[in-house]
Formats: sequence, structure tokens, C-alpha cells
Amino acid sequence: QPDQIGWLTDLEDANAGGALVAVGSGRFLMFGGSRFGLLASTSGISDVMAFNVAPPTSDLVFENVGVLPVMDSGETGRVGHSATLLTGNHDDSGKVLIIGGSTDYGDNENVDPGMYLWDPNTDTVEELADGPSVFLHQAVEDTNGTVVFSGGWSATDPEYVLPIRKIFSYDPMTQQSSVVGTSETDLIAHASARLGDEGVLICGGITYAEGNTFDVVPTCYLVSTAGNLQETEALPLGLMFPGMTTLADGSVLVTGGLVGSTSNLTYADTIEASSTAYRFHEGEWETTGSMANRRAMHSATLLPDGRVLIVGGVTSSKSPWANGGTAIACVEIFDPATNQFSQLETCDEDDEEGALPARTAFPMVATDSEFGTLVVGGIGTDDRPVEGALFMPTEQ
Repeated sequence: QPDQIGWLTDLEDANAGGALVAVGSGRFLMFGGSRFGLLASTSGISDVMAFNVAPPTSDLVFENVGVLPVMDSGETGRVGHSATLLTGNHDDSGKVLIIGGSTDYGDNENVDPGMYLWDPNTDTVEELADGPSVFLHQAVEDTNGTVVFSGGWSATDPEYVLPIRKIFSYDPMTQQSSVVGTSETDLIAHASARLGDEGVLICGGITYAEGNTFDVVPTCYLVSTAGNLQETEALPLGLMFPGMTTLADGSVLVTGGLVGSTSNLTYADTIEASSTAYRFHEGEWETTGSMANRRAMHSATLLPDGRVLIVGGVTSSKSPWANGGTAIACVEIFDPATNQFSQLETCDEDDEEGALPARTAFPMVATDSEFGTLVVGGIGTDDRPVEGALFMPTEQ
């Protein structure tokens, strides 16, 4: 039923850190990920899995339709990559652009510079010219069809991994990437979303300071559809791992995020999540109603009717790394008509079950405008991947 999430019990493979894309006609593709947890030093998954909810579907199961390309290291398993459905007016419209990734979240040496196009019609992959070596970055398509990808980590030395300050763009007409510009701070644990016809908004995250400490930053940048980078109105406060999505009117909603003292944080500090939400419209941030649950490392996904589905997350963290120690099982919906949130089911942060059957951080979520929203995997309170998937149909 609409506004109810159904648990798909026969999907047994756990997955975290992959990339889920709705490619149309009720079909979803899941690229890579990990069956051992985001912090496990174990090679990621190489599989590309398809899931179809369009009738006549007799079995709601994932089907293996291929594998990801081999990296320079010889590994095909991949985590920390992005997968973006291309929708612009060009020959590659309808294909999925896959950028970067690494063999696992602890792999500092095998960060992939590869860029690839996956064709959902044939389930075949095309290898493009190399781009920058990136993983744990953000990637968003603007209204012109350009994909803006920002920040993350890059390995240029086997001894350590480097945070990235550069912002890049991928031109689907030339199938090439280029540097748009450079931020004044590291772009780690940040968020990005399309800002109507203006371009792509990039906000928040952390930047490293002296002595292996880090600062939570409120800085925002706009990459215009003309390809220009400019700093814009900052968030009201620094946020790390917030949710960020484009609303139907082109404005941007930011939800939650980790909020500590903004400077000189260490890995021993507990950073609490926020329940506050903000809406960016006409160059300014305004506060909306608050969420029922504080959360970060969650998903925020636009539904076909213009509302936003808020899934999972954590209430606090002791690290800028992905972890699920305080994950929650709660789901909320934001209504832009009222600027208010409502829980899908009554749920407290300590509940083992809510609208989700288990506490989950970093769920993979994608929406098919005709059929509904698929929620897959994520990580649980033991930092292990969550099994199975859930589905919320679109109201017909």
C-alpha cells in the first residue's frame, strides 16, 4: 500500500556501500558494494544486480546481469563509487555513468580513475577515458545533463589517502571529465543536490586541520549550469553527513547531519546528529519543521508526489568514517506543502524495529516514478551489512 514499506523477505544477500539506480519501467540496478561491512578490509562485490517490480513479475529477486570492469589492481569488486542515470539530450541518455571507487573502504592504493557507461538495455559496459582517482565522492546531474562530482578521497601515495578539494564535471557530449574549480576546504562527508535550473549545490562536510583533527564546515558552493564555481550562502551551521535532495520546485532540502563543536574534533569525540532541516530557496536558507528523529548518514529521496522519504541513519558518531553503531530503524516523510515531517510508523531511536525491520545507516534508495521506491541494504549497529530489501509502491 502507498505510504507503507513492505519487507521483501527472500532477498538474502547483504550489501552496503553499493550504488542503486532506477533505470525506468520498474527496473533497478545495483552496482557493487560490500557483503562484509564498510570498514572491513575485504574486497567489494563485482556484481551488477537487476531488480524488476513491473508486472508480470513472478519473483521479486535480484538477478545477476554482469560484473563491473576490472580495475588496475586486477580487482573487480568496488565500493565508494557513484552511479548516475544520464537523462540529458545526447546519445548516452538512459545509460548509467559509473565513476571511481576502490576495492574496499580501507584501500588507499587502488582508488580507480576509471569512468564507465552501463547500458541498461543490453546490460553491457563501455570503458571511457580515465578521469580523476576518486572514491566516497558525490555525483549529481544538472538540468543540462552534465554530471558534477565533488570531493571524496584520492590516493596519490601508497602510505596515505588524500582528501579532495576539487570539483569536477563530466560532459556527456564529449565523454570527458574536467576540473570545475577548487574549494577552500576538504570535501569529505558533504552532500550535493541539483538546485533547479541554476546548477548543483554542494554543502557541508569536514576539513582536516592540524594534528589529525578536523572541523565541521557550513560552506556551500554552486556549480552553475554554465560550469562556473561560486561560493554561496553557507548553511546555518556546519553539518557532516547530512541528507540533501532536490524538491519538485527546484529548491533544496537539507536534513539532519552530525553537528559537533565545529573545530578541532578528534576521533575520540562523540558527534551528535541533528533533527533540524533547512530549505534553500532564492539564495537563502530557511528553517523547516524538525524531524521526529535526529539522524545523519541517512537517505533523503524525492517521491513522485513531491514529498521526501527520509530513511534510517545514525544518532551520533565517534568518527568521520561510515559506521552504524547508533543506527535507527525510523522512517519519516517531509511534505513541502506544509514544511513538516511525519513518521511513517511511530518509532524511537532505541527501537530495534520501526518502519524498517532493523536499524540501518547508509541505506541505498532509488525511486521509479511509475512503480515506487526500493530500499536496499545499508549497515547495522554491528557495522555489518543489512540483508534484504524493502519496497514502497507509488500510489496509482
